[in-house]
Amino acid sequence: MLKVENISKSFGDFQAIDSLSFEVKIGDVMGFLGPNGAGKTTSMRVITGYLKTDVGSIYVDNKNFEASLHNYYSAANSQIPNDQKGFMDFCYGDLAKK
Repeated sequence: MLKVENISKSFGDFQAIDSLSFEVKIGDVMGFLGPNGAGKTTSMRVITGYLKTDVGSIYVDNKNFEASLHNYYSAANSQIPNDQKGFMDFCYGDLAKK
């Protein structure tokens, strides 16, 4: 299970994410929809650990993985680029096993 609680991220005066919260349970399918500049890519980068949150928490299987996700990024993460179709080659449960 992936749980995101009140994450926010800004770049200078620009607030890219403002108090985003959601939960994805095993077997759920989830996606981000919105116009350019809505914070979809920034949200994925924060959730995968590529960027750190300004505030908020990220949990995988009820364990706080905010710091751990950042450390695992280079070894275990794959992100779909904006201009290409792809498929993520891991699930968040894989990170919880480490």
